[in-house]
Amino acid sequence: MKLFILTLLAASAAASSSSSSNELLATWRAKPDASGAVAQLSQLMGAAQQKMSLMERRYGKVVKKVRKEADSFLMEEAKEYGDALDSYSSQIVQAETELQSAVAATKAGLKEADAASAKTMSWNDPDVMKKAQLNSQVAATERTAKKVERQRQSEIREAREHSEESLESEGQKLGMKLGDMTPIVDKAKKAIEDRAEKTTAVAAKASVAAAPKKETLTNLADGLTKAVSKEKTEVADAKKKLDGFLSKADQDIASKRAKIADSVLSAQHDVVTHVLGETPAAKVAPKTKAAPAAKPAKATAAPAVAKAVAKAAPAKAQK
Repeated sequence: MKLFILTLLAASAAASSSSSSNELLATWRAKPDASGAVAQLSQLMGAAQQKMSLMERRYGKVVKKVRKEADSFLMEEAKEYGDALDSYSSQIVQAETELQSAVAATKAGLKEADAASAKTMSWNDPDVMKKAQLNSQVAATERTAKKVERQRQSEIREAREHSEESLESEGQKLGMKLGDMTPIVDKAKKAIEDRAEKTTAVAAKASVAAAPKKETLTNLADGLTKAVSKEKTEVADAKKKLDGFLSKADQDIASKRAKIADSVLSAQHDVVTHVLGETPAAKVAPKTKAAPAAKPAKATAAPAVAKAVAKAAPAKAQK
């Protein structure tokens, strides 16, 4: 921040202190020992130091205010990321629960079918093949459910890392204008992690309420097939929503960060204007525009003088 203020003061001095420089030069010529010039230079340095201190105080207040805004902004983004992870996890867990309920109901139906066969003591049970196929289907479905659970945990971990990287990246960009943003970014990242851990804990506690019903083996097989299909649809839909959110969130957070950075830049100019009276650019501009104005006047005067000389020359020749 001091480097920024010193740069502004140097630019202001180069643009607006020509009269002071002339005074220093005159003092130097009047007093070759340079005692007067040194004294005046000391006064100028003292005035510059006072302005720098004033700008530091005012700009420090601006930075403090904007850092609070950045803190709120990053925490709000962390909350949105956490809510998206929670929504994704909840949808997947719900699909898993329904599938596990279907598996439990199928297992209960198979148990009832085995018990009925044991009572009849039939050696040629017509449902032997159906029961074997259904048992195989149940085993495959359980493997699918475990795979989906691992996939859910992996997706949440990757999404959390993506979210944290986005916050860290935008926080570093803000840090170039507001100072070290690491504590604020770490707090926002912790909020995402807590939210993700919360959804994982809820998923682990999800209970499967199996309500076995007396169904035929064919109906049990059809119900399990539909449950597997529904779970795949829910998982794909949840993944699509999460990816869409992450893409949009990256754009939103970059846009909001840019607005905060612009507000800091505007505040910097306001501080300079208030302390120095006007920006260096405002003082330099009139001088560059005024310089070419004198040239056209000389150019138009030259032809007029030439014409007057030409008219006077014949008159002298006649005399």
